[in-house]
Amino acid sequence: MFLLAYVLPHGIIELPTFLFSTALGLRIGASVFSTPDGFSVGQNMLWAVANYLKAWLLVLVPLVLIAALVEGFITPLVVMALYP
Repeated sequence: MFLLAYVLPHGIIELPTFLFSTALGLRIGASVFSTPDGFSVGQNMLWAVANYLKAWLLVLVPLVLIAALVEGFITPLVVMALYP
């Protein structure tokens, strides 16, 4: 009941968002070891960082903001409904 009330409402949005962010960070680290033909390590790392920043601005920030709004407005309503 506790997890259902306190974590689930915003965790549905927040946890996959941070997993996606972690995967993008790992991609930056992997760019050092696996460079495609015609690219240097620096160019490949720059490409990975550019993709991370694009995803961060266009996907991760809006999802974290939505999760924060859900945590601030919907989670208290769920808690009050489950724990009268």
